[in-house]
Amino acid sequence: MCRMEGFVLKANESETPLHRIQVVCEDFSLAAGAAVNISARGHRWFWQGRPVRTPLRWNANVRTWLLDPAQNREGWTFEGYLHDPQVTLGAQPRFQSYAARYFSQSSDRADTLPEQWSGSADVLNCYDAAFYGGRIHALPEQIPAVEPFLSLDDVYTFLATGYCVNLAGNPFLRERVLKWHVFWCDQTDESAGRPLARSCHLCGDATRHFRTIRDAVGVGSFDTGFPVDFGWLRRELGPEVMISGGPHVGLLRHGTPEACYREAERILASGVREGGKFILQEGNNLPPLCPMENLQAVYLACLEHGSFF
Repeated sequence: MCRMEGFVLKANESETPLHRIQVVCEDFSLAAGAAVNISARGHRWFWQGRPVRTPLRWNANVRTWLLDPAQNREGWTFEGYLHDPQVTLGAQPRFQSYAARYFSQSSDRADTLPEQWSGSADVLNCYDAAFYGGRIHALPEQIPAVEPFLSLDDVYTFLATGYCVNLAGNPFLRERVLKWHVFWCDQTDESAGRPLARSCHLCGDATRHFRTIRDAVGVGSFDTGFPVDFGWLRRELGPEVMISGGPHVGLLRHGTPEACYREAERILASGVREGGKFILQEGNNLPPLCPMENLQAVYLACLEHGSFF
């Protein structure tokens, strides 16, 4: 297998990360041209609890297409995306096509187009604040955001509830928050009675709450953001819980390929892979205009350091 010398192949300094990915695939007896089949088979084994390698995925949404001038040749904006159904339903399949072509070059994602195109009403991450009365703004070259409508008094009142302390000894949160999480899940999904069958996305500095959420709500899969101490989190939750996470999105957007490779390598060696239930990804939600070389560097680290053999 080809190994690193800094971030340049010692044998041939003209090699690109994509070529090195192909070389590593071939060394695993996986022909680069058969990547789609390998991905499907490997993912099936992973979800059956027999992983051969830690998988890599990139979580992204329509903003990665809409805010990339090289892709968005229509010049559509988020203002139009939020208010014009033709823009909404035009941008979404274009993003789906872009994601299949682009992210398949740096992850386990297949490069095939969807059998059916999908579309839906979408306000990105504005739904909660908009529901409570916040006005959505879509500034040029920015994702939509909600203007502030709470005062500092509102913030201080909220903080006085003790929301930011440990959940385990917090009766307010157990009775007013977790209780209703359990009720909602019991009423809306089919996982009731099955241990650790639920999943949760919780970004930010929140990992200290995960064990309580696991025990109270039955969550067995956590999609993380940052900061995360992955080795500690695995020890905290044990080998039966699925953890998803990876390099900080700022590093992927502005760092070097070598730095991205080293960070992925560090995370994979942290102990988080114990039990096999770890998915490498960004932390959290891939921003627009991430250099392909950075994404391929993380994938290369996953190929070289993510094997269970």
